[in-house]
Amino acid sequence: MKHILFILLILGLSLEAKSYIISGGKNNVVQIIASKILIIAYKRAGHDMHPIFLPLEQSLKLSNSGKSDGEMARIKKSLILILT
Repeated sequence: MKHILFILLILGLSLEAKSYIISGGKNNVVQIIASKILIIAYKRAGHDMHPIFLPLEQSLKLSNSGKSDGEMARIKKSLILILT
């Protein structure tokens, strides 16, 4: 009986929907379109995705610091920021 309860507990935890915050550049049509596609993809996977739009460099810094779960796209200047 203990094993069955343990398995049910594990299954319940793995079925829980997770929520992700993905940052992207504001006033950027490509990233706005990407966010709509990502929302649908995450929903199909059983997760919520919330896009936030910031200036590109601020979005990169937020992602690199771990304050967001990732970015919709990287900017060309990002390699320079990471290496410095």
